[in-house]
Amino acid sequence: MANQGLPAANYKFNNMQEIKSHSSVLFNERMAILFYLLDMKSIGLNTDYDLQQMLEVKAVLKQIYKNMRTLIRNNPTMRATLNLDTKDNGIYVTDVAIGMIDKMVEYSHANGYTEKNLFIIIEELNNFEVMIKDVLQYYNYFIRPDFKQKPDIEIATENYKELSDKSTIEQLKGIVGKRHRIDFDNLGSSRIELNQEIEYDEVVDGEVDENDEVAPN
Repeated sequence: MANQGLPAANYKFNNMQEIKSHSSVLFNERMAILFYLLDMKSIGLNTDYDLQQMLEVKAVLKQIYKNMRTLIRNNPTMRATLNLDTKDNGIYVTDVAIGMIDKMVEYSHANGYTEKNLFIIIEELNNFEVMIKDVLQYYNYFIRPDFKQKPDIEIATENYKELSDKSTIEQLKGIVGKRHRIDFDNLGSSRIELNQEIEYDEVVDGEVDENDEVAPN
């Protein structure tokens, strides 16, 4: 046996082990592929209103949602902002939406598709696509706006740091006394803010602009 000869304490309890997850780069690549498929299939679906294309769009949308639902579950602030909570804890508006689409498809499979119910399902798929893209846009996933909005915790941290700096300066004044040449008014408590955004030249496929300075190796 593998544990033979080892002290009992070594195998009596389970040890915590780290899960090696994919990087965000790989995740974003997979999501980009899924959204590309969704866009192409949605164009065809909204052109022809075809049953097979509808089922394919639903499948891609559901796969995207399974990849991103954890964002909804783990961020109550985002859920409140986008009104995604329901009266049932752990059930979100997006869950209800995709569940209704599944039930409409199930009913149509059993009772036959008509032009009307196919049109309704396609419209609900379009609405659900916009809904999940709104969720991802909350994290600036698709579009990066010009304005910057700092989370409350970041603002609070900066304010606390400001107060801490001022407290330290007051203590330092008491230590050095009145005979000194230190400019306490401009020491530590000031913040430098950039009035304009700094623009960086994008490097494509390893190319460097001839006017750019390259750091020595």
